Amino acid sequence: MPLVDLTAPAGVVTEITDYQAGLRYTSADKVRFKYDQAEKIGGWKKRDSSTSAMSGVPRNIFPHRDKDGRKMVLFGTSTHVYCEQGGIIQDVTPYKTANVNLTNPFTTGTAGSSTITVTDAGNTIAQTSPPSRIVISSIASGTFDGITITAGEYLATYVSATQYTLTAVAGTGASITGTATAGSQTGGGAVVLRYLVSNGPSDGLTGF
Repeated sequence: MPLVDLTAPAGVVTEITDYQAGLRYTSADKVRFKYDQAEKIGGWKKRDSSTSAMSGVPRNIFPHRDKDGRKMVLFGTSTHVYCEQGGIIQDVTPYKTANVNLTNPFTTGTAGSSTITVTDAGNTIAQTSPPSRIVISSIASGTFDGITITAGEYLATYVSATQYTLTAVAGTGASITGTATAGSQTGGGAVVLRYLVSNGPSDGLTGF
């Protein structure tokens, strides 16, 4: 019996059953058709070429050129905005306030704890998960009641309309060390900080 060369037509048919499709492709992954022949497309390649991992869940990627024509790629995640240029990724998450100047805004938690609560009647912290972030640029008196707090970036967890607690973000210079000796003590002296744009949810919610 002679053999017959059967060649499936180009394209993928998904609107009918496999039986109805006959000699047609009904499913494909990373395949394209060239000169009516199916050929493999290479898989995904990691875009982040820097040594710094991006935080948050990616939501959008936006290619861009600056006024000098230099190419860049902007990445929007649930927590940050990043700019990649020349293989280097930089955090360009915008602030939503100018410098905020506070006096003795820190309060320690109970004795033996390392909790630090910030009091700011004009704070703009949203009740988000993960928490939104602030950047503390200077602290006049960072050591009080057995605790030392340094300048840097912190997660700010909503407590009330006027208060939130701090969690240091690693790699930003921020730290909270020691435990409260007496507890419920205020300090910090003159403190300068700024609020970053509020985080979005880590899960995808339609219409959020």
